[in-house]
Amino acid sequence: MRFVLGALFASMLVSASFASGTKVYDSEIPGVALAGTIFISGAWTRQSPPGVTVGSAYFRIKNNGDVAERLLGGEVDFADRVEVHKMEMKDGVMSMFELEDGLTIQPGETISFEPGGYHLMIMGLEEQPMAGDIVPMTLDFSEAGLVDLLLPVAPIGAKEFSQ
Repeated sequence: MRFVLGALFASMLVSASFASGTKVYDSEIPGVALAGTIFISGAWTRQSPPGVTVGSAYFRIKNNGDVAERLLGGEVDFADRVEVHKMEMKDGVMSMFELEDGLTIQPGETISFEPGGYHLMIMGLEEQPMAGDIVPMTLDFSEAGLVDLLLPVAPIGAKEFSQ
């Protein structure tokens, strides 16, 4: 319920910021952020199994602007690096690869980061976020710059975040 109320508040915040011309940067509401014309919603990560040194993060990005934006990567304080990755089926084989130049979000476009598709790989976990935690992440965009985001942590193996 708290997550639903947070998402509702964030959507009101987005409407108010566009209506007033005020730019709102980042958010203290887990799972959402607004930076310039980029709106991030539904952000989450999941606990990795014991001994695993990688994790992933998921969300939706909407580019409300007139200029293409590029997600270059990110950083967290509990791992070595954060990379933009994509999984896709090719010739009957699922493969995953880094998008070394990041991911372009065209004007008006919404891109979903979800298990089995686009996602952020959190590499070299030094600490293990636990289910129920909320952890900080900073995303790096070509135009919007650095955007702070709070990620709720779902249980091991979760396919989506629900609270």
